Amino acid sequence: MRRMRGFTMPEFAVIVLLVAIISAVLLTRYGELRRDAEQAAARSVLAALRVSLHAQMVRSGGDPSTLARLANENPVTWLQRPPSNYVGEMETLIPAAMAKDSWVFIKRDKMLVYLPSTDESFPFPSSRLLKFKVEFPHTLDRGGESVAMTATRGPGTDPVQAPAGH
Repeated sequence: MRRMRGFTMPEFAVIVLLVAIISAVLLTRYGELRRDAEQAAARSVLAALRVSLHAQMVRSGGDPSTLARLANENPVTWLQRPPSNYVGEMETLIPAAMAKDSWVFIKRDKMLVYLPSTDESFPFPSSRLLKFKVEFPHTLDRGGESVAMTATRGPGTDPVQAPAGH
């Protein structure tokens, strides 16, 4: 009867090398998936805010005083429930006081700010913070069609146009 032996040293080295290569590939892919998930979650919040802003604009009927009030409100209050990573309001922006992967409304600037979990989450060279602000840059013309929401910068920053006739 032949005695069973374990792996030889070269066989063991090949197995360790294969496990290391597979681990490196999986960890890289995990990082990419995590980044993609964070971007999708941020875009989802922005989409919900856009829909809510559009609904608020329709409800206002284009009333300039109501639109001015909307521009000064925390847009998170328009949502049925805030995002799970919304931490509330701050008087001024203090990035060191913010948790990563979180939203906060800055009262002084009337701006919604998102702090990504890593520098690679959103590849913008100027700042790690994504800042969004509801602005109505034009006064209403007679047709009421020159109102738009703009975002300071960040993903999904296309303006939301007021519906025709409002």
